[in-house]
Amino acid sequence: MLTFLCIQFVFYYGVLLLMESNLVQSVIQKIRKRTKPLDEYIITHDVVREDNDVAEERSRIANNTVTSLFRSDKLILSELSKCYNNHVAVNQISLGIPEGECFGLLGVNGAGKTSTFKILTGDETLTSGAAFLNGYDVSTNIAEVRSANF
Repeated sequence: MLTFLCIQFVFYYGVLLLMESNLVQSVIQKIRKRTKPLDEYIITHDVVREDNDVAEERSRIANNTVTSLFRSDKLILSELSKCYNNHVAVNQISLGIPEGECFGLLGVNGAGKTSTFKILTGDETLTSGAAFLNGYDVSTNIAEVRSANF
């Protein structure tokens, strides 16, 4: 009986570690990337007309290096996208948020607001693009990002 409990403990502890490390999600995401290119899902910016201030912010993020953006911005999203199966939840969002600024994301239901914040907190992995918080890459340094205190 004690042996069985020890085996169960090791098994379930291993499952817990796999879930917390996002290893399973990363493997599934890599398999999905091989099966279908992201270009088939993403809607280009030419299809949807952007406001001038949105286009300026996208251009500012695209035309500067990440290192130079760190001087002014604590949160940087560059062409961030998230796909769930065949559905695009976040479509190439780019923005920079300076330190001390309070911000929110506005949009209709299903616009990708919650998915964006889940990516920033490490609850979801991003499909493409990049996200940085306090100089740390969200996709590789999630422990440091989580300690950043939104």
